Amino acid sequence: MTRLRAGSAGLAMIAAVALMSGCTPDLRTGPLRTDPASPAPVVEPQPDTPAAVADALDCRSPSGPLSPTAGAEPIPPPGAVPEGFVVVAAHACGVEVRETGSRDGALHVVALVTRYEGDFGPLLAALGAPDEVAPPDMACALSMEIVPPLWLEGADGSVVSVRSPVDGCMKTKPAVREALAGLDAVSIGEWTPRD
Repeated sequence: MTRLRAGSAGLAMIAAVALMSGCTPDLRTGPLRTDPASPAPVVEPQPDTPAAVADALDCRSPSGPLSPTAGAEPIPPPGAVPEGFVVVAAHACGVEVRETGSRDGALHVVALVTRYEGDFGPLLAALGAPDEVAPPDMACALSMEIVPPLWLEGADGSVVSVRSPVDGCMKTKPAVREALAGLDAVSIGEWTPRD
């Protein structure tokens, strides 16, 4: 297979979004509580809920650059890879900022989806890793992490939105990004919502 070069605008923007770091408690972890004696967030361990199976992916996310519009259909929250789900492709959402061509130089955001194929063993292992819990004396940076949606495609054409395990500061662990980098990026296309 031909690997797409990261020098393209689409992959560069996807990589930039994926590598932004910080703390995002919603949708990806269990209940958050704050220990007054520590600046670090403390995540109560929670068993992972299997991701809901859908018929089409959605690049919108409450914590991402593309938020759902009012009245849009609910987006299934990311979860664990369901048991028996046979992965044939991974789809990573990203964004690219483009000029509209107007005189005022206005910009608009375009959603892009990169399709990955290859050996999914390392990616599934990374996704199945447990979350870490911060020790009481751990300090975390107060920055915002934007987590692009990641979808897996099954052999039957269905898709699931999967969550990345987080470290003690509730930042996504690098293993998922590293596993994606080891796959073949076979195509990049624009995504538009159906509603």
